Amino acid sequence: MLPDLFPAPLILSIVFLCFVFSLLSEKFGNRKSILFALCICSLILNPLFNANLHFRYDSSFMVLSIAFALLPFCVLSKNKIISFFLSCLFITLSLSSYQVSINIFITFSLIELLHGATRGDIKGSVVMTVNRMGGLIVGYIFYSKIIIGLTSVNAYFSEYSRIISFDKDGGSKLAENLSSSFSLLYENQNFGFKIFILSIILVYVLSLIDIIFRNHKIINVPFLLLSWVITLLLSIFFIPGVTVFSENPLFMARGYVGFGGFIAAMLIPVCWVSFKYIRYLILISYIYMIGFSYAANNAMKLENAHIENVAIRIINDIENNSNGNEIKYINVDGELQHNESAKVAVVTYPLINSMLPRAFYYKYDVGQFVLNRLGLPDIRYTNSDSRDGFKECSSKKSRYYYDICFGGNNTAYITFK
Repeated sequence: MLPDLFPAPLILSIVFLCFVFSLLSEKFGNRKSILFALCICSLILNPLFNANLHFRYDSSFMVLSIAFALLPFCVLSKNKIISFFLSCLFITLSLSSYQVSINIFITFSLIELLHGATRGDIKGSVVMTVNRMGGLIVGYIFYSKIIIGLTSVNAYFSEYSRIISFDKDGGSKLAENLSSSFSLLYENQNFGFKIFILSIILVYVLSLIDIIFRNHKIINVPFLLLSWVITLLLSIFFIPGVTVFSENPLFMARGYVGFGGFIAAMLIPVCWVSFKYIRYLILISYIYMIGFSYAANNAMKLENAHIENVAIRIINDIENNSNGNEIKYINVDGELQHNESAKVAVVTYPLINSMLPRAFYYKYDVGQFVLNRLGLPDIRYTNSDSRDGFKECSSKKSRYYYDICFGGNNTAYITFK
């Protein structure tokens, strides 16, 4: 076993990702390294990515997976074989680290296409995009058929990774998944979020207008417009990412790495324009993202502390139960209310609601692990779905957030208010 070194692995992975950003600047930055840094850092400041950074043991791999997805674009080579090989290699590494980060690879393939279009290189742009997509397909096949075959995966992973069928039913499932995936954004938006989205799209539109106005004599305008539309639509489509192709998708905040790719795709073209005042619109997006990051980080810390405090109270109740029986199992009904301070943050930034940690939530077993870690290492959740146990047991106690009682079969019944 290894000691807990958090947050050192996360810091090192972010440093490596920043190094990758500096390499990307040479290709997409147009000698505007500071401006490009502001645009590309949206991958980290992606509001929903805050959820990923709070995973104590997985966050460093999530960050590394983004770096792997970006590395193929850092090599300034026109050799198609090298580009294809690098795409295959780093797609495999990215998938092995955190699957949904391939959304970033797809989005940057679109940015690369758009970048070539702004330079009038139609053939080179199309060939490179096809090359990237070929590398993506081969890398995915290698990962799914070989890497997965060499590792042991649980039933949950297998169920989650099952792809929809390529028929009418699959098309209906895809439409259903898309609707469900974007509901996380639709249902948690407010005026501030709308201004944020409008500001980055405005940067994208104004950048296109500037490029066409300045270079219309030397570029193919129809191809540029087509590339612009494709990049916009597909970067939106891949906000939830490849998860929408799953037969049994799980849409949680940590899976929306593609939202950072969408923001970057909207902002990076500002590095290619000559009208410098467009860049000041980026400040609007940064005001929102930085404010969101601070509010989200504080809310999640408070919520984690809240969960631990409630867990300690539950442990005290279990250890001091008047029945005198050793409690080996707990049955949870309902959901623990959020901390009051976290609720204040949610009012200002509704998206935070999708990121707050859940522990005591019906049969969701994170609550069990919290209790195991804080003093009840042997206790387990019951397999029973019955909610009648609370009515039948004795020694009922009412607390602020929950009611608890102790029944037969060495079981404690907890009902959250």
